[in-house]
Amino acid sequence: RGTSADTPPGSTLPGRAFAGAGAGGRGAEFAELRPYVSNVAVDVKARRQGIGSMLMRECEEEVRRWRPAQDKIWLEVSASNAAARRFYDALGYEVAGRSTGREIVKKQFGYGLTQVKRVVMRKKLD
Repeated sequence: RGTSADTPPGSTLPGRAFAGAGAGGRGAEFAELRPYVSNVAVDVKARRQGIGSMLMRECEEEVRRWRPAQDKIWLEVSASNAAARRFYDALGYEVAGRSTGREIVKKQFGYGLTQVKRVVMRKKLD
């Protein structure tokens, strides 16, 4: 059992939601809801043209319009993705922690799920 965090235009975002199962399958009453950017990508041929920066600015502007007001925006990036980490650093994101998770990665013969280390980053919004 869990609750969706979808917020239609004009609605408000609650500060917490029922989380369902927590770590190790134990119950977790509530989880903090926070603005989280996920799966932003720019085609290799279109990189270094400001598209990624524009996308991130738009995400940040959208969060500034949320009610109740949010003062931070969060993301995770693969620890091994040095170029993306430099990109987010340049936009003012700072390392807030580390995590692990599964990602689809290219392998010798196709793609597969692999456990990866991630860097959790956040940016304080004005």
